[in-house]
Amino acid sequence: MALGHVVLMVFIQVAWGVNILAAKFSLAEIPPLFFTALRFGAVALIYLPWVQWHPRRFKVILLIAFSGGALHFGLFFLGLAYAGDIAPVAIAIQLNAPFATILSFLVLGERARPHQIVALALAFGGVMVIAYDPRVVEYLWPLLLVCAAALAWATGAMLMRRTTDLHVFDLQGWIALVTFPAVGLASFVLETGQLESTANASTLAWVGLVYTVFGGAIFGHAGLNWLIHRYQVAQIAPFMLLSPVVGGLLGVWLLGDVLTWRMVVGGALTLGGVLLVTTRPRHIRLR
Repeated sequence: MALGHVVLMVFIQVAWGVNILAAKFSLAEIPPLFFTALRFGAVALIYLPWVQWHPRRFKVILLIAFSGGALHFGLFFLGLAYAGDIAPVAIAIQLNAPFATILSFLVLGERARPHQIVALALAFGGVMVIAYDPRVVEYLWPLLLVCAAALAWATGAMLMRRTTDLHVFDLQGWIALVTFPAVGLASFVLETGQLESTANASTLAWVGLVYTVFGGAIFGHAGLNWLIHRYQVAQIAPFMLLSPVVGGLLGVWLLGDVLTWRMVVGGALTLGGVLLVTTRPRHIRLR
Protein backbone atom coordinates (compact mmCIF):
# COMPACT_ATOMS: atom_id res chain seq x y z
CA MET A 1 0.00 0.00 0.00
CA ALA A 2 1.12 3.56 -0.69
CA LEU A 3 2.18 5.43 2.44
CA GLY A 4 -0.67 7.92 2.09
CA HIS A 5 -3.20 5.10 1.90
CA VAL A 6 -1.69 3.41 4.96
CA VAL A 7 -2.09 6.66 6.88
CA LEU A 8 -5.69 6.95 5.66
CA MET A 9 -6.44 3.38 6.76
CA VAL A 10 -5.01 4.02 10.22
CA PHE A 11 -7.06 7.20 10.55
CA ILE A 12 -10.21 5.29 9.55
CA GLN A 13 -9.61 2.64 12.20
CA VAL A 14 -8.90 5.26 14.87
CA ALA A 15 -12.07 7.06 13.77
CA TRP A 16 -14.07 3.85 14.23
CA GLY A 17 -12.53 3.25 17.64
CA VAL A 18 -13.50 6.76 18.70
CA ASN A 19 -16.92 6.17 17.10
CA ILE A 20 -17.71 3.46 19.68
CA LEU A 21 -16.79 5.80 22.53
CA ALA A 22 -18.81 8.67 21.03
CA ALA A 23 -21.86 6.44 20.64
CA LYS A 24 -21.47 5.22 24.23
CA PHE A 25 -21.61 8.81 25.49
CA SER A 26 -24.77 9.51 23.48
CA LEU A 27 -26.45 6.24 24.45
CA ALA A 28 -26.11 7.16 28.11
CA GLU A 29 -28.77 9.84 27.49
CA ILE A 30 -30.68 8.86 24.32
CA PRO A 31 -32.58 5.55 23.90
CA PRO A 32 -30.54 3.27 21.61
CA LEU A 33 -33.12 2.61 18.90
CA PHE A 34 -34.08 6.28 18.75
CA PHE A 35 -30.38 7.17 18.59
CA THR A 36 -29.98 4.76 15.66
CA ALA A 37 -32.94 6.34 13.87
CA LEU A 38 -31.54 9.85 14.37
CA ARG A 39 -28.15 8.77 13.08
CA PHE A 40 -29.53 7.21 9.93
CA GLY A 41 -31.97 10.04 9.34
CA ALA A 42 -28.99 12.39 9.12
CA VAL A 43 -27.00 9.95 6.96
CA ALA A 44 -29.97 9.57 4.59
CA LEU A 45 -30.15 13.34 4.06
CA ILE A 46 -26.44 13.48 3.24
CA TYR A 47 -26.51 10.58 0.77
CA LEU A 48 -29.87 11.45 -0.80
CA PRO A 49 -28.39 13.20 -3.89
CA TRP A 50 -26.69 9.92 -4.89
CA VAL A 51 -29.73 7.65 -4.42
CA GLN A 52 -31.17 6.20 -7.64
CA TRP A 53 -34.17 4.01 -8.36
CA HIS A 54 -33.38 0.35 -9.14
CA PRO A 55 -36.73 -1.41 -9.77
CA ARG A 56 -35.23 -4.75 -10.84
CA ARG A 57 -33.04 -5.03 -7.75
CA PHE A 58 -35.14 -3.18 -5.23
CA LYS A 59 -35.99 -6.37 -3.33
CA VAL A 60 -32.37 -7.32 -2.75
CA ILE A 61 -31.52 -3.71 -1.84
CA LEU A 62 -34.29 -3.79 0.77
CA LEU A 63 -32.93 -7.04 2.18
CA ILE A 64 -29.41 -5.62 2.34
CA ALA A 65 -30.65 -2.46 4.03
CA PHE A 66 -32.74 -4.36 6.56
CA SER A 67 -30.08 -6.89 7.53
CA GLY A 68 -26.92 -4.80 7.15
CA GLY A 69 -28.56 -1.59 8.29
CA ALA A 70 -31.62 -1.79 10.54
CA LEU A 71 -30.86 -5.14 12.20
CA HIS A 72 -27.09 -4.71 12.37
CA PHE A 73 -27.00 -1.21 13.80
CA GLY A 74 -30.17 -1.53 15.88
CA LEU A 75 -28.83 -4.61 17.66
CA PHE A 76 -25.31 -3.19 17.92
CA PHE A 77 -26.36 0.06 19.57
CA LEU A 78 -28.74 -1.81 21.86
CA GLY A 79 -25.89 -4.03 22.97
CA LEU A 80 -23.48 -1.12 23.34
CA ALA A 81 -25.99 0.87 25.38
CA TYR A 82 -26.48 -1.84 28.00
CA ALA A 83 -22.98 -3.36 28.05
CA GLY A 84 -20.84 -2.45 31.01
CA ASP A 85 -17.58 -2.11 29.06
CA ILE A 86 -16.64 -1.13 25.52
CA ALA A 87 -13.88 -3.67 24.90
CA PRO A 88 -16.04 -6.86 24.82
CA VAL A 89 -18.49 -5.15 22.46
CA ALA A 90 -15.73 -3.87 20.17
CA ILE A 91 -14.26 -7.37 19.99
CA ALA A 92 -17.56 -9.25 19.54
CA ILE A 93 -18.62 -7.12 16.58
CA GLN A 94 -15.49 -8.36 14.76
CA LEU A 95 -17.28 -11.71 14.41
CA ASN A 96 -18.88 -10.28 11.26
CA ALA A 97 -16.07 -11.76 9.14
CA PRO A 98 -16.20 -15.27 10.71
CA PHE A 99 -19.99 -15.27 10.33
CA ALA A 100 -19.60 -14.27 6.68
CA THR A 101 -17.23 -17.20 6.21
CA ILE A 102 -19.75 -19.62 7.73
CA LEU A 103 -22.50 -18.27 5.48
CA SER A 104 -20.24 -18.75 2.46
CA PHE A 105 -20.09 -22.46 3.40
CA LEU A 106 -23.84 -22.79 3.97
CA VAL A 107 -25.23 -20.56 1.23
CA LEU A 108 -22.60 -20.49 -1.50
CA GLY A 109 -21.42 -24.05 -1.03
CA GLU A 110 -17.78 -23.05 -0.60
CA ARG A 111 -15.57 -25.78 0.83
CA ALA A 112 -14.18 -25.31 4.31
CA ARG A 113 -10.41 -25.37 4.44
CA PRO A 114 -8.34 -26.38 7.47
CA HIS A 115 -7.07 -22.86 8.17
CA GLN A 116 -10.65 -21.56 8.09
CA ILE A 117 -11.80 -24.13 10.67
CA VAL A 118 -8.92 -23.12 12.94
CA ALA A 119 -9.69 -19.44 12.42
CA LEU A 120 -13.38 -19.88 13.25
CA ALA A 121 -12.53 -21.90 16.36
CA LEU A 122 -10.16 -19.16 17.55
CA ALA A 123 -12.62 -16.34 16.84
CA PHE A 124 -15.66 -17.88 18.52
CA GLY A 125 -13.58 -19.48 21.26
CA GLY A 126 -12.21 -16.07 22.16
CA VAL A 127 -15.71 -14.65 22.56
CA MET A 128 -16.60 -17.62 24.76
CA VAL A 129 -13.62 -16.84 27.00
CA ILE A 130 -14.84 -13.24 27.28
CA ALA A 131 -18.42 -14.34 27.94
CA TYR A 132 -17.32 -16.43 30.92
CA ASP A 133 -15.60 -13.46 32.53
CA PRO A 134 -17.42 -12.78 35.84
CA ARG A 135 -17.65 -9.10 34.93
CA VAL A 136 -19.11 -9.78 31.47
CA VAL A 137 -21.64 -12.32 32.79
CA GLU A 138 -23.43 -9.36 34.38
CA TYR A 139 -24.26 -8.02 30.91
CA LEU A 140 -24.17 -11.21 28.85
CA TRP A 141 -27.38 -10.53 26.91
CA PRO A 142 -26.06 -7.22 25.47
CA LEU A 143 -22.97 -9.11 24.30
CA LEU A 144 -25.23 -11.67 22.59
CA LEU A 145 -27.08 -8.82 20.87
CA VAL A 146 -23.77 -7.59 19.48
CA CYS A 147 -22.98 -11.10 18.21
CA ALA A 148 -26.39 -11.13 16.52
CA ALA A 149 -25.55 -7.74 15.01
CA ALA A 150 -22.39 -9.25 13.53
CA LEU A 151 -24.46 -12.06 11.99
CA ALA A 152 -26.90 -9.53 10.53
CA TRP A 153 -24.03 -7.66 8.90
CA ALA A 154 -22.64 -10.89 7.45
CA THR A 155 -26.05 -11.64 5.92
CA GLY A 156 -26.13 -8.21 4.32
CA ALA A 157 -22.58 -8.69 3.03
CA MET A 158 -23.60 -11.90 1.28
CA LEU A 159 -26.41 -10.07 -0.49
CA MET A 160 -24.12 -7.18 -1.43
CA ARG A 161 -22.38 -9.47 -3.89
CA ARG A 162 -25.36 -8.87 -6.18
CA THR A 163 -24.91 -5.08 -6.13
CA THR A 164 -21.19 -4.61 -6.71
CA ASP A 165 -21.89 -2.31 -9.67
CA LEU A 166 -23.86 0.19 -7.58
CA HIS A 167 -22.17 3.39 -6.44
CA VAL A 168 -21.14 3.18 -2.79
CA PHE A 169 -23.08 6.32 -1.87
CA ASP A 170 -26.15 5.05 -3.70
CA LEU A 171 -26.26 1.81 -1.70
CA GLN A 172 -25.37 3.52 1.58
CA GLY A 173 -28.17 6.00 0.92
CA TRP A 174 -30.69 3.19 0.49
CA ILE A 175 -29.47 1.53 3.67
CA ALA A 176 -30.02 4.77 5.55
CA LEU A 177 -33.42 5.40 3.95
CA VAL A 178 -34.65 1.95 5.02
CA THR A 179 -33.00 1.92 8.44
CA PHE A 180 -34.36 5.30 9.52
CA PRO A 181 -38.10 4.42 9.39
CA ALA A 182 -37.63 0.75 10.36
CA VAL A 183 -35.67 1.48 13.54
CA GLY A 184 -37.76 4.57 14.18
CA LEU A 185 -40.90 2.41 14.23
CA ALA A 186 -39.18 -0.09 16.55
CA SER A 187 -38.28 2.78 18.88
CA PHE A 188 -41.88 4.02 18.87
CA VAL A 189 -43.12 0.55 19.87
CA LEU A 190 -40.40 -0.50 22.32
CA GLU A 191 -39.02 2.69 23.87
CA THR A 192 -40.37 5.64 25.81
CA GLY A 193 -39.20 9.16 26.59
CA GLN A 194 -37.46 9.71 23.26
CA LEU A 195 -38.44 13.37 22.85
CA GLU A 196 -37.70 14.16 26.49
CA SER A 197 -34.29 12.53 26.29
CA THR A 198 -33.28 14.51 23.21
CA ALA A 199 -34.64 17.76 24.62
CA ASN A 200 -32.59 17.26 27.78
CA ALA A 201 -29.52 15.72 26.13
CA SER A 202 -26.21 17.31 26.97
CA THR A 203 -23.84 18.88 24.47
CA LEU A 204 -21.60 15.82 24.81
CA ALA A 205 -24.46 13.53 23.76
CA TRP A 206 -25.17 15.62 20.67
CA VAL A 207 -21.48 15.83 19.79
CA GLY A 208 -21.33 12.04 20.06
CA LEU A 209 -24.29 11.66 17.69
CA VAL A 210 -22.82 14.09 15.16
CA TYR A 211 -19.49 12.28 15.31
CA THR A 212 -21.09 8.89 14.59
CA VAL A 213 -22.66 10.44 11.49
CA PHE A 214 -19.60 12.15 10.03
CA GLY A 215 -16.70 10.30 11.67
CA GLY A 216 -18.12 6.79 11.64
CA ALA A 217 -20.61 6.66 8.76
CA ILE A 218 -19.37 9.22 6.23
CA PHE A 219 -15.59 9.30 6.68
CA GLY A 220 -15.16 5.74 7.95
CA HIS A 221 -17.35 3.80 5.51
CA ALA A 222 -16.66 6.00 2.48
CA GLY A 223 -12.91 5.89 3.08
CA LEU A 224 -12.86 2.13 3.58
CA ASN A 225 -14.91 1.44 0.46
CA TRP A 226 -12.58 3.70 -1.52
CA LEU A 227 -9.58 1.66 -0.34
CA ILE A 228 -11.32 -1.70 -0.89
CA HIS A 229 -11.69 -0.84 -4.58
CA ARG A 230 -7.91 -0.36 -4.79
CA TYR A 231 -6.44 -3.10 -2.59
CA GLN A 232 -7.04 -6.73 -1.74
CA VAL A 233 -8.75 -7.60 1.54
CA ALA A 234 -5.56 -9.33 2.69
CA GLN A 235 -3.78 -5.96 2.62
CA ILE A 236 -6.55 -4.12 4.46
CA ALA A 237 -7.69 -6.70 7.02
CA PRO A 238 -4.78 -6.39 9.49
CA PHE A 239 -5.49 -2.69 9.93
CA MET A 240 -9.11 -3.41 10.85
CA LEU A 241 -8.04 -5.04 14.10
CA LEU A 242 -6.92 -1.61 15.29
CA SER A 243 -10.41 -0.16 15.88
CA PRO A 244 -11.46 -2.53 18.72
CA VAL A 245 -8.11 -1.92 20.42
CA VAL A 246 -8.57 1.85 20.18
CA GLY A 247 -12.17 1.63 21.38
CA GLY A 248 -11.30 -0.64 24.29
CA LEU A 249 -8.38 1.51 25.47
CA LEU A 250 -10.47 4.68 25.23
CA GLY A 251 -13.13 3.01 27.36
CA VAL A 252 -10.52 2.20 30.02
CA TRP A 253 -9.06 5.70 29.89
CA LEU A 254 -12.21 7.84 29.73
CA LEU A 255 -15.01 5.66 31.12
CA GLY A 256 -13.16 3.70 33.78
CA ASP A 257 -13.77 0.35 32.06
CA VAL A 258 -11.91 -2.63 33.47
CA LEU A 259 -9.77 -4.92 31.33
CA THR A 260 -9.54 -8.37 32.94
CA TRP A 261 -7.19 -11.13 31.88
CA ARG A 262 -10.10 -13.03 30.32
CA MET A 263 -10.95 -10.02 28.14
CA VAL A 264 -7.34 -9.68 27.03
CA VAL A 265 -6.85 -13.40 26.28
CA GLY A 266 -10.28 -13.79 24.68
CA GLY A 267 -9.78 -10.63 22.65
CA ALA A 268 -6.39 -11.84 21.40
CA LEU A 269 -7.90 -15.19 20.36
CA THR A 270 -10.84 -13.58 18.57
CA LEU A 271 -8.79 -10.96 16.75
CA GLY A 272 -6.24 -13.61 15.82
CA GLY A 273 -9.00 -15.76 14.34
CA VAL A 274 -10.44 -12.80 12.46
CA LEU A 275 -7.00 -11.95 11.08
CA LEU A 276 -6.48 -15.53 9.90
CA VAL A 277 -9.85 -15.82 8.22
CA THR A 278 -9.64 -12.42 6.48
CA THR A 279 -6.09 -12.57 5.17
CA ARG A 280 -6.72 -15.64 3.05
CA PRO A 281 -7.94 -15.41 -0.58
CA ARG A 282 -11.53 -15.77 -1.75
CA HIS A 283 -13.03 -14.12 1.26
CA ILE A 284 -15.90 -11.66 1.39
CA ARG A 285 -15.00 -8.00 1.55
CA LEU A 286 -15.18 -6.48 4.97
CA ARG A 287 -17.96 -4.12 6.08
